[in-house]
Amino acid sequence: MLPNLIIIGAMKCATTSLHYYLNLHPEILMSPEKELNFFVLERNWRKGIKWYKSNFTGKARVYGESSPNYTMYPFFDGVPERIYSVAPDARLIYILEFSKNSS
Repeated sequence: MLPNLIIIGAMKCATTSLHYYLNLHPEILMSPEKELNFFVLERNWRKGIKWYKSNFTGKARVYGESSPNYTMYPFFDGVPERIYSVAPDARLIYILEFSKNSS
């Protein structure tokens, strides 16, 4: 099975918490390891699709993973293209940090 949900976004913006809480839902199965970093060429892309699929076992309506490194352009280039090539119908949740500037 491939994920149909991918959480991306800034580091330290609650991606870990969201990953954990979504996994508590009976119809959602999040990857056991939070940051698979599969779509980052320099990290786990070379492990191949079989390795990636092995992280999504069990019965669920939604399969997901969370990897903030997917948003680290230009450090990690080509991530959107790789995501689309493997999971074109996946929904993305992008978490951003909001900082109110006090002047």
